[in-house]
Amino acid sequence: MVPPLYGLRIPTYVVFDNDAKDDADARRRTDLFSALRLEQDVVRGLLDADTLMVDPIAAAFGGNFETTLRDLFGAGYEQLEADAVENFGLTHEGSKPLIARYVAERIELQEASRAWRELRTLADAIRDALPVQLEPEESQAADDDIPF
Repeated sequence: MVPPLYGLRIPTYVVFDNDAKDDADARRRTDLFSALRLEQDVVRGLLDADTLMVDPIAAAFGGNFETTLRDLFGAGYEQLEADAVENFGLTHEGSKPLIARYVAERIELQEASRAWRELRTLADAIRDALPVQLEPEESQAADDDIPF
């Protein structure tokens, strides 16, 4: 499938949180899928995902980001979240980005683990989709036109 914004020469890969809390009827997510021109079976799979689902032009963290990572990493992820809350006086709802950063900086990723395989699949899909290489005649400026 051609990346959806290729006509604008904007390479795009969409990764989103599939949390239905603010989109109970899935209208906003469905609008996104429509803009991406995803096939209906892919849309259903993304909307129904309860863990990480990776498609060639989009990926969904099923349920929500934190739930998906807790599922992938197990108790170690939850313990690091609890450490962040305890050490810094954070709350889960008000400090989600800070907690996620704390965990990301400390989580151990084992190459043979399910988390490694799932995240490698996501990284490979992003790498495969980006960047879109333009043909030489389509490039904005030839190398010898650059003034430095």
